[in-house]
Amino acid sequence: MTIAMTKPALTTTRISGIDVATDRYVSVNGPPVTAMPSWGLTTKTADAEYHLHPAICYELHYCVPFYILVHTFNGAQGRFAVGDERLGHWVADAQGTCLIPPDLPIRIIQDTPLEFLGIGIHPERFDRVAKNASIEWRGMTDMFKTTDPALAAVCSEIRRCMIAEPLGTGDFLDALTDALLTRLVTWHLTPTSEEVEGPEILSPALARRVAQTVETMLDRPIRVAALAEEAGLSRAHFSRAFAHRFGMPPRDYIRSRRIARARAMLTDTVLSVSAIAMGCGFATPSHLTTAFRLELGLTPTAYRRALRTHTANVGTDAAPGQAAHAST
Repeated sequence: MTIAMTKPALTTTRISGIDVATDRYVSVNGPPVTAMPSWGLTTKTADAEYHLHPAICYELHYCVPFYILVHTFNGAQGRFAVGDERLGHWVADAQGTCLIPPDLPIRIIQDTPLEFLGIGIHPERFDRVAKNASIEWRGMTDMFKTTDPALAAVCSEIRRCMIAEPLGTGDFLDALTDALLTRLVTWHLTPTSEEVEGPEILSPALARRVAQTVETMLDRPIRVAALAEEAGLSRAHFSRAFAHRFGMPPRDYIRSRRIARARAMLTDTVLSVSAIAMGCGFATPSHLTTAFRLELGLTPTAYRRALRTHTANVGTDAAPGQAAHAST
């Protein structure tokens, strides 16, 4: 079986009323925005703000006066630059976490869909927590990136709370955030060996083609062997190269993209869970429910209900520090 890898025609996709072609675009060649874009589900507390960005492509140039903690839930790739550096290829690790200090200009073009949690933290709060974590803390000027199961677990719980919990979870989110900061500071101050690049990697162009092929076939069975054949590699070689480039094995990436499509359909359509499961390539509704529960900690029906509750609360009066939500 041979899969034709052709770039899909450009279409304007709307997710929860957001025009992807315009609203998720801040040109890397223009001036940076000075606030975190509210492109998904947003919650704010007294000295932090939380943005759960849906899995989608985007372009962004920003420079904000506070720390930003970013956790990526799936593997993806794009182009990235700090300050006036030239844009270079970059890979987002599945369940990877990075910390960006205040006033550091960041430019990014996301070529394949990426779901991430972005937490903006006031510098005074960050430094207070950091100094409590280690007397060696002297601040930071460069971006720090790591992959840690403990950080991934806490970020997944924050995502679950933002989606499924009722309003008024600010204290719990703040406690989880302090735990994240304590762990990150400890990792930042711990010497680690440099990662050695392996010989088996996909080129950026080939990786984009594979990702585009997966997107066009999510409603059908996708054979890893067929993807490997089209890439001109053995299945074993392709699987290793894919995992190196995307941060997860091909089957896990395909499952994550199916779940991302199901989330969009649960948000933007009134289709039944059975119809959505079929449209996203799951064999049965129970397979979708199992995958959904493992990924998000709740069922598709509960996810849809939670988003409707959040949407109903958009625009209502809220006291300072109370959550303000928009659908993801």
